[in-house]
Amino acid sequence: MAKLSSFIYCINSERTPTLDGKGETINAIGILSAITPEFVPGPFSFSIIFSIVDIDLKQNNRIKIIFTDDNDKEILNSNEIILPTENLVDTLNIPDEYKGINMCMDLRNIVFEKDGVYKTTIIFNGNEIGTNEIYVKGRR
Repeated sequence: MAKLSSFIYCINSERTPTLDGKGETINAIGILSAITPEFVPGPFSFSIIFSIVDIDLKQNNRIKIIFTDDNDKEILNSNEIILPTENLVDTLNIPDEYKGINMCMDLRNIVFEKDGVYKTTIIFNGNEIGTNEIYVKGRR
């Protein structure tokens, strides 16, 4: 069963091709343990990076990302995204429960209306597989 194996909030994410040209890596730039925009209320841009393992790479998997405030008010909903299968071909000889995908998403100009704990929920093929929190506090 699919599970969220890692999750990072960061200032930016970057995809780079692997040296052999057969894949790509995702790099986190400026890892965040809290989000500290200049002003709250106000907009702030950041990225998330996460890994999902124990999935069938050959089927059309669906993912949805939801970002909410501490009252569960929806700030962002990606709606369902169907993941392509052509780039997920398994070329490594590893156990099925460790096969998966690495993803990143830029969240641009997210408006934070108040300080507090916000959370990102990952839904994979209709099942919630993880939620990660981050504290937001304006500098001024």
